Amino acid sequence: MSSLSLILGGAVGNLIDRLRLGKVIDFIDLHWYHFSLAAFNVADSAISIGVVVLFVQMLRKGSLTLVKVGGARYWLLVRTKGTAAKNNDLVKSPHRRHPAKSWGPETS
Repeated sequence: MSSLSLILGGAVGNLIDRLRLGKVIDFIDLHWYHFSLAAFNVADSAISIGVVVLFVQMLRKGSLTLVKVGGARYWLLVRTKGTAAKNNDLVKSPHRRHPAKSWGPETS
């Protein structure tokens, strides 16, 4: 929940700047020698941190998994149903097979 609060708070902060000033002012500018690495503000930082925290929470919960399709790797959001998140009983996905649920016709 804190991750969504950070994302929403950062978005609202940027929206307020956009409505009040007509633009978002990035006042933190990172440099390395003569290279400008990034320019951002506190709201941008909140959004970035919120996304990273949300990503880690989804990995821990088991609702995000890394799959290989062909030679490429993708992050896949796996939806759960009801109390399925508690016992790790995942809904069928063509990209991931779970021991409790296999892809294909139902058998009893």
